[in-house]
Amino acid sequence: DQNWISVLDGKKWPGMQDHATFPDKASVRAYAGQTEALVRGYLSRLNDETLGSVFSRWGKELQVWEGLMHVIGHGIDHRSLLLTMLHQLGAETFEQDFVLYAFNGTWPSAD
Repeated sequence: DQNWISVLDGKKWPGMQDHATFPDKASVRAYAGQTEALVRGYLSRLNDETLGSVFSRWGKELQVWEGLMHVIGHGIDHRSLLLTMLHQLGAETFEQDFVLYAFNGTWPSAD
């Protein structure tokens, strides 16, 4: 999400993170917190004009709202793939329904 939000915000594509950057759960949680802060900050600055503005990626142009739809769909896809893999490995998984977040203001804990 950091890559896409950066591009939507008119900044350079930061690039993919090396998996070695995240040796433990704490480092993953810290990065997730940074990503959430970046996304929330960007979303707080959006308005009708910026949603309709155009950005370029790979020589193509899209409106910002279309880029956000991609980020949402891509995130859903990745979470479902991870949950499937964890389930196949015998790990306990948990609900990911957005309405649970909307109703409670937080995601169910996986701890």
